Amino acid sequence: MLFIDFSNWEWFKIGDIFKLEKGKCSNAPDLEEGNDIPYIGAKKNENGFMGFFKYDKKLVSKENCICFISQGAGSNGFCNYFDIETIQSTSNVLGYNKNLTPNIGLFIVTVSDLERPKWCFGRGRAPKLKNEMIKLPSKNGEPDWEFMENYIKILREREREPSIWFIFKNKKEFSINFIKTSKMKMILY
Repeated sequence: MLFIDFSNWEWFKIGDIFKLEKGKCSNAPDLEEGNDIPYIGAKKNENGFMGFFKYDKKLVSKENCICFISQGAGSNGFCNYFDIETIQSTSNVLGYNKNLTPNIGLFIVTVSDLERPKWCFGRGRAPKLKNEMIKLPSKNGEPDWEFMENYIKILREREREPSIWFIFKNKKEFSINFIKTSKMKMILY
């Protein structure tokens, strides 16, 4: 199993590590139907995908960003990573950072989604997002981008290996053990 040492993690303000921009589409029904570019709304399912529309340069948000869903019943507080250009609802706030990669994006989205419950019950996220805190691996007082990148790379490599997950029940606890299968050998981690 892959374990994380949280002793070197620190709290960072979202506004300090990301350049934040609001989505540009305030009226989705005005979008022209087409197959050029995805429209992303404040929706928790399907990464917020609402449909494909015609490319409209004034509404397009750049790729390589974290989308912080900042409104919406049931979706407020979720995040998505996008490595393509999109049209984003004004309910979404996009975070850009030169260090962002698809792997780092996945890492940050996963960690940020753990904080989602505090945005339930109608609390608007957008006005507070720049001061929202996120706990990330740290190196010399800055986010440890290299650790985040490498951690997801390791998970992706393990994903390619044939594996079986078993759950064993003890009297007082449940434990999950990873068993790697390779040429009929079984190695218990």
